[in-house]
Order: sequence, then C-alpha cells, then structure tokens
Amino acid sequence: IVGSRNVDKEGAAYARKTAQMCAEVTIPVISGGAHGVDRIAMCSAAEHGGATVGFVPDSLLTMSHYAEFRDYIADELLVLLSPYNPKAGFSVGAAMGRNKLIYAQSNYSLVISSDLKGGTWTGATEELKRPMHRTIFVRDEPGVPEGNKRIIQLGGIPWPELSDTKDFKQRLMDAAKQMPNSVPQNKPPAKIISQGSLFSIDKAPAKKENATNNSTAQIMQEKPSEIASIAEASVLEQQKKHA
Repeated sequence: IVGSRNVDKEGAAYARKTAQMCAEVTIPVISGGAHGVDRIAMCSAAEHGGATVGFVPDSLLTMSHYAEFRDYIADELLVLLSPYNPKAGFSVGAAMGRNKLIYAQSNYSLVISSDLKGGTWTGATEELKRPMHRTIFVRDEPGVPEGNKRIIQLGGIPWPELSDTKDFKQRLMDAAKQMPNSVPQNKPPAKIISQGSLFSIDKAPAKKENATNNSTAQIMQEKPSEIASIAEASVLEQQKKHA
C-alpha cells in the first residue's frame, strides 16, 4: 500500500480501512515508512494484529525508536528493513531504489494517492513498464488526484469494491485477472508472518550447485526471510566500516 505524503482525509481513511481489512484476513501489508499513506497503512494493519513490513530509505535506527512504531516492533507485528546504512540520511535516489523492494515483495500493490510526479508516481509507472510487473491497483473514486487517473490510463486497474472481508482474497485474485501482463497469481497472498520469522534462518534442504546463480531479483521474490538476511548482513558490514 503506497501513496503520497500529503494525502487528503478521504485517502487517509481509505488507506486505514484497506490495511485493516488486510490484517483481518491475514494478508501482510508492505509499505515504505514515509509520512502520509505509508505510515497510516502500516500502523492500521499493526493496530489490528496484522503483520507489516516497512522498507525505509533512510534513518533506520532512528525510525525504529519512533513512538508510533516501537510497540508494534516489540509485539512482532512490524519489521523495518533498509538496504542502506541504518544511519543514512534521506536522498531521492535511495527512496526511488527502495520502491523496487516494496513492489518486489508484494503480491499486489495499491496506490492510494499519487500526484503526477514524486516517489509514488515514479514507483508505480516504473513498475508498469516491466514486462512481468506486479498487479497495480489504484484507488478510483470521485476526487482522487490526477496521478491516480493517469496510472489507470497507463495500465493500473481500479481497486475492487470490497466493503467487507467475505471472500476477500478470492475477490482480489479475480480482480487481478484484469491485468493480463502482471505476474500470475496462482495462489492467495502469503499467510501472516511475524518479525521473528522474518529474521529466522530457514533450515531448507541443500540446493543444487547452480542455485547460487540466482539473481538478486529472484531472491527478493522468494521469501521475506531472505531479504532480512541480506539487510542484516549489509548493516553489519556498514557497522564494521564505521567502527
């Protein structure tokens, strides 16, 4: 669930309600940790007992102590990850790079609110250009920003009318079929996960010798625990450099 920092009250309510419904049907919510839509969705999901992952582009250490996040982290409902130095400051390039992780780890994406420029717009339009992109849903109701309308014109599809959680996952899968060029969704979204499972080391059977040739993109799409291991290793390496 992604969207603008300066979201209107209708968009904020939409993000809050959608994240709550995802939590109620055990669909983890993935977002970017920014002010506005991102944090509204993440906190709403966690507030209702749902698993939440935030890919942040900067200030990972500082953000993990924020009052709005720390209790959810302690309760293993929220995990914050970053591919960058945990003390890094904000940069536009880092934010754009982080967008790719949000889409890579999502079965579906929902754009709540987007202008015709900025991170939300760039992330969604870049994803739509990929040959096998994720299904991108867009909030489509009276008064939405121009960016929402344009993303639909470029190939995004309106978020289905889901007023309750009855058959939520199946209806979401059915709606995704309107986007034939997106990555096929042959199974319901992933079951709920915890912070503990994200950072656990999987005891999987030994892989074939050529398995080490998997690309980073393939690894990112396999399971969140792989991403966690990569992020943790990156943090340790940066700490050694600055020790």
